[in-house]
Amino acid sequence: MNSGFKLYVTCLIALLSIISISCNSSNSGSENTGSSTPNVQSDELDPVVNNYFTEGIVYEETGSENGIYVVGEGSIKVKPDIAVVNLGIQSERRTASRARKEASENMQQLMDAIKAVEVEDKDIQTSYFNISPRYDWIEEKDENGRKISRQVLVGYTVSNNVNVTIRNLDNVSKVIDSAAEASGDTIRINNVYFRVENTEEHEAELRELAYMDALVKAKHFSSMAAVELGEVIMISEVNMSVAPVMSRNRMALGQTMEFAGDYSTPISPGETDLNSRISVFFQIK
Repeated sequence: MNSGFKLYVTCLIALLSIISISCNSSNSGSENTGSSTPNVQSDELDPVVNNYFTEGIVYEETGSENGIYVVGEGSIKVKPDIAVVNLGIQSERRTASRARKEASENMQQLMDAIKAVEVEDKDIQTSYFNISPRYDWIEEKDENGRKISRQVLVGYTVSNNVNVTIRNLDNVSKVIDSAAEASGDTIRINNVYFRVENTEEHEAELRELAYMDALVKAKHFSSMAAVELGEVIMISEVNMSVAPVMSRNRMALGQTMEFAGDYSTPISPGETDLNSRISVFFQIK
């Protein structure tokens, strides 16, 4: 009886020991897992990463105030006061030296002609210069009588372009006509565009229009979200730009003289767009 009881007690003690060891191992594993992934509170997160920041309602998890973020745009049309014409000379000759010489002479004639129409030296700027070979393909027969094609050098092309700023818009046609008449068939008129030189006098109006646009958007968002719009927390100017009026008119060989003599080239400056964009952050009450 005593031997059996002792055996029973020994087995019970062993079983309890195994259960105890298993529980300790489980707790230890939980602690190790917790150390590798710490419990980070929401207020410890990076406010930039933890901020849903797009146009509309802004929700932050940093404890700071929520708000409404919008981008406002303002735009007005004004008459341009400057024209920029890209004029060029293109000469093709058998040799590079002859092509360069002809292009140089015609460009000088072009510049002398436009300077006679109230264009100053500071308003003439070289925008492109290039000398390149010209090739042609010819067909001939080889020693076996088969037709083959090969590339043959036939000459060189010299191109020289300038941007001409015209501050008196009444002279735009005169500049184009004078350049065409002075340069003959080598003239190239690539494009004309108009812009506003001084936009500062319009900046205040553009900012007011952009802010009013932002305010309308913010009120719309607050109405949809059933919240009350609060004070402005932040205003940032995104950009202010001018959209130039382009008038591309490439002149082909043989059409040059149509711009000279008794005919004046019709040019219309039209209107150009001035734009402003701002970002505004409104508080939610």
